[in-house]
Amino acid sequence: MGKKIILGLAGLSLILSAEFNRSSVLIDAPTAYVLRHKVVQGTAVGSFGVSTNDPRAPYEFDFALGLGLGDFCELSVTAFTLENYSLGVSALLLKEKTWYPSIAVGIHDITWVPYIGSFGGGNTTPPGPNTGNFNPEDQIIDNPNFLHGEQKEWFSAFLVASKQFGNYLRVHAGLGRGRFVGYDRFEASLNSDVFFNTFSPNAIGLFGGLEFNYDNWLSVSLEYDGRDINAGTKIGFEYWEVYLAMNRLEQLGPNAPYAPRLVAGLNFYTSPHKRIRKGSVLGGKVTYPDANTAGGATVDLFSDTYNQTTKSNDRGNYRLRGVPAGELTLVAAKDGYRSNPEQIKITEGASVRVDLELKDIRNMGRIDGRVLDAVDGSGIVSNVYVVETGDVVRTGPKGGAYELVGLSPGKYTLHAEARGYFDHEITCQAKSGTETELDINMSKNWIIFHFKPGEKMIEQRYMPVLEDVVRFLKKRPNMIVEIQGHTDSVGDAKHNRELSRKRAEAVRDFLVKRGISESRLVVKGYGELSPIGDNRTILGRDMNRRVELKVLSE
Repeated sequence: MGKKIILGLAGLSLILSAEFNRSSVLIDAPTAYVLRHKVVQGTAVGSFGVSTNDPRAPYEFDFALGLGLGDFCELSVTAFTLENYSLGVSALLLKEKTWYPSIAVGIHDITWVPYIGSFGGGNTTPPGPNTGNFNPEDQIIDNPNFLHGEQKEWFSAFLVASKQFGNYLRVHAGLGRGRFVGYDRFEASLNSDVFFNTFSPNAIGLFGGLEFNYDNWLSVSLEYDGRDINAGTKIGFEYWEVYLAMNRLEQLGPNAPYAPRLVAGLNFYTSPHKRIRKGSVLGGKVTYPDANTAGGATVDLFSDTYNQTTKSNDRGNYRLRGVPAGELTLVAAKDGYRSNPEQIKITEGASVRVDLELKDIRNMGRIDGRVLDAVDGSGIVSNVYVVETGDVVRTGPKGGAYELVGLSPGKYTLHAEARGYFDHEITCQAKSGTETELDINMSKNWIIFHFKPGEKMIEQRYMPVLEDVVRFLKKRPNMIVEIQGHTDSVGDAKHNRELSRKRAEAVRDFLVKRGISESRLVVKGYGELSPIGDNRTILGRDMNRRVELKVLSE
């Protein structure tokens, strides 16, 4: 606690520049990443002119603090001078996953001094050495002497998406108003005013950036923030970062009205701030049964929520980067050959080697088909297991196609699992040297969210969902389901188990009243043991107070 207080007071004593003054910005452009819960950020940075012709002040200093809330929100306050302040907020709407980016919205530069903007100031006088205003951008649209049609900026709102690719590269792209709208040179063509040939206070501009990260301590960035092109680098670890940047790179020409500026500074954090997980590296060699290398083999790595595919090179070597921690399945295949699936456990930041040996499956049985939604017939991303052999494949992300190869003649049970669907098993026959086509139809399951804290009563808004469950079960009179009750982590564990069971019993009683036999319904209370959300956040706890239904048999 003492260290946190000292670091917090140190942050309060710092004088900062507008650049790098939030965890949720790259240099000046916002990103869809926010500070971790209860982490406080302070930033010390100065901005210095690199040209004697720079019309702005030779150097500038500002002050800012940031605070993370609930792992999905970041608040900030910036002091451009001792009199001029602005507030900022960023909110995470969607957390990054394998197939989609993080998405965030926010409002920065919220201010009661409508002319300060991200460049500092607060002046309403014309620019010039005799007026004390060294900021030629500090103009308003109704000033007849304006240079670039700058707006009053009471706030700057934005929407941004961020995605990490592999181990090193992050890409950020978004649109916003206010400080994200430029009016000079090329940036005038990158805002919505270009379609109306006018200056509008509601114009929307584009911004974005690229970020290269190495080994979690070095970051190099290039961005366009809606007005300027900036480049910079950060070097840092858990509690601190040193950074250096150059902004206004588009003003390098001899006749440019501004001049680039050098930015240097230091970030402090009261506890380890949020880092984007870079994952682990998995590699190895693929060989044929005679030990010859198998170049061009397809190597597939997957779990319930993750999939990555690559090919081995001419020497049979393969490499997969950015692999998440957890238990995954690894398999290789090429032209009538396939390896046995390898179940591997990956830890965060590890480098793992797994060699794969292909076996000849050309004269063995094959079962293929699609995994489909039982209602609309769309393909489902799922795992299909062969119960007798332990083999498993991942269906394609679009059509739901699967292919099981290398099967000896005989009868097999296929078990399909997909997020949001009841597990499904079906039997089929494999024949030597032939192909058996078999589609697997899966039915969606139901999750009832948002029990109020400590409550066991089902909210009225979920009654239509329960009626769907009743209709589904009546069409399948032999189906037996388990009703699973869950809670958040607040309170005593024993009490939570009892409460979770009561929630499951409430669902059971509803189904029984609607004509479902009680013998088909198995009730279990899991308490806080199976969270699907982060119990440190309000949203995560809401998600965890739930009831799920799982098919036991059909």
